[in-house]
Amino acid sequence: MQVPCRHGVPDEQVGELDWSRVDDPTRLTFLRALDETATAASGSLHRVTRVAATATGSAFAQISLVGSDQFVPAAHGLSYAPEQQHTPLRDSLCSVTMAGGATFEVADTRSHPWTEHLPPVTSGAVGSYLGVPLYEPQGRPIGALCVFNAEARRWCASDVAMLEDLAHLVTRELHLIAALESASVTEVRLRNVITELVDRPRLGTSASLQARAHYTFAAGAPAGGDWVDWIELGERVAFSIGDVAGHGLESIALAEELRHALRAYAIDRIGPAHALVKASELVRTLHGHVMATAMKAEFDPSTGLVRLAVAGHPPPIHLRDGVAQIVSVQPGPPLGVLTVAPALTVLALSPGDRLVLYTDGVIERRGEPLDVGMARLARAVEASAGEDDLAAAARAMVERLAESPTDDACLLLIERTRRS
Repeated sequence: MQVPCRHGVPDEQVGELDWSRVDDPTRLTFLRALDETATAASGSLHRVTRVAATATGSAFAQISLVGSDQFVPAAHGLSYAPEQQHTPLRDSLCSVTMAGGATFEVADTRSHPWTEHLPPVTSGAVGSYLGVPLYEPQGRPIGALCVFNAEARRWCASDVAMLEDLAHLVTRELHLIAALESASVTEVRLRNVITELVDRPRLGTSASLQARAHYTFAAGAPAGGDWVDWIELGERVAFSIGDVAGHGLESIALAEELRHALRAYAIDRIGPAHALVKASELVRTLHGHVMATAMKAEFDPSTGLVRLAVAGHPPPIHLRDGVAQIVSVQPGPPLGVLTVAPALTVLALSPGDRLVLYTDGVIERRGEPLDVGMARLARAVEASAGEDDLAAAARAMVERLAESPTDDACLLLIERTRRS
């Protein structure tokens, strides 16, 4: 059975327009989260306009977003030059649709009081119009999906139903684009914060030890929970490195919790091995299923000795006289599993020696044993022996060696000053 088409304009669409819907400034918050370039590049939005025009038998279709003016990210049947994508707010049928607060259908725009004066109508570009408002998550209007023709025509009930369904899809796509954009901005901010925490200006400024750190992020994954810490406690220096399993804000928050906990344990003078046991108990008690690896160390400048303990973490690399060696350690299980103090490793650090601590993202490569990666890092440490700038050396090693697309990589490079 053929669906009957409507004649003229529904009576309820000849009243007053409520421009407060358009003027509401709170709805602009969502529009600010929509990057115009990303929105215009959405293939889904362009496909919807094509389907809308085809399904309703219209010559033109477009999606319009209304902020301080009207922006058209997608259209079918017509193209806009960049300078034409933005038009004045009150000149658009889209803003009228928003002010009307419901699906707006007009068989003859030249005879309707809401549209007869608008430039697209007086110029002859729009003779008939069907538009459906688009909404942000709180229900405030942000634009419209519309179809139109240069000549007058009647709209069928099926045209209205089709366009309303498509408008629902457009709304969901816009919400997704905004969410991804917000997530991207948040991720950038998180990475900046992590970088500042790892590579702090006061890191390694004691008379006996100098140090710099470098952090690089996986290209296709959220920031993870790698960390380093450094604290000078009068006659000794305590430092640590670790890696919380997983990525995202939860891992980052736990990394910061462990960093501060291990710093507090260093102040309490309980020693690196027992500090790891207490950190493991903290993870097990407060976070249950989460695991992390860590290395905790203390340096005594009066003796030149480093005392360190390892919980599931790869061993450090010691550079002396241009020769790098992987330090032999007896690691305990990761934090969250560790219950007994791991063995303590004591290492003599002579003036000019370097010590490299790192997370597994520096050495891991798919399908390759970790000892191969550690040997590769040892060679890189030897190659950097002549580089006096510790920051440059740390950065070069991480950026040259870290190839995992899914894991962060962090490296702490320490040097005992020659004058010590």
